[in-house]
Amino acid sequence: MKPIYVKWHDAVSDDAWIDKENHTDLEIHVIHTLGFLVHEDSKKIIVAMQWDPEREGISMRMAIPKAWIIKRRFLRVGIK
Repeated sequence: MKPIYVKWHDAVSDDAWIDKENHTDLEIHVIHTLGFLVHEDSKKIIVAMQWDPEREGISMRMAIPKAWIIKRRFLRVGIK
């Protein structure tokens, strides 16, 4: 399992009622994620935040569209 750092753009929503003139104030966020790369294909990567190496279990998965990724880097850490 490879530890990874991902910097990516995330969608933002607002469910409050606003006047139509104020519709341009919503900005996308830049998110920093640390986890374990568990899957990659042509459209996305899947990062798990938790890994149990004794039973090869993972939890807290997140799919990040590749088009949203700004930067990613594999981390060099000792995992026993």
